[in-house]
Amino acid sequence: MIVVKGSVLQASIDKFKTGKPLFLGLAPEGTRQYTETWKSGFYYLAVGAGVPILPVAMDYKTKEIRFMSLVYPSGDIEADLPKIYAQYKGVIPRHPERLSQPLQDINHSAE
Repeated sequence: MIVVKGSVLQASIDKFKTGKPLFLGLAPEGTRQYTETWKSGFYYLAVGAGVPILPVAMDYKTKEIRFMSLVYPSGDIEADLPKIYAQYKGVIPRHPERLSQPLQDINHSAE
């Protein structure tokens, strides 16, 4: 991946590299509507900054906010994304009809 100096992604990576504590929350679906894929910026930000990804879910069935297991990105997005998706198995969103395709696939694989 090529990062353009001055981009929002590079600025975020640089912010992490200051050494000051920083937590950045992103919605990889990138929208409040159904999507076929997740946007990948969160992944490349974590790779570039050398930080783990902490998946978080709001489960409306159990009324819980869940902090899942950290994922340390390897740089191979095709191998790492399924590990992230898998952590959302069984999570019920507020609007199930808007659930992204990767998470629909994870939840339907149990049926």
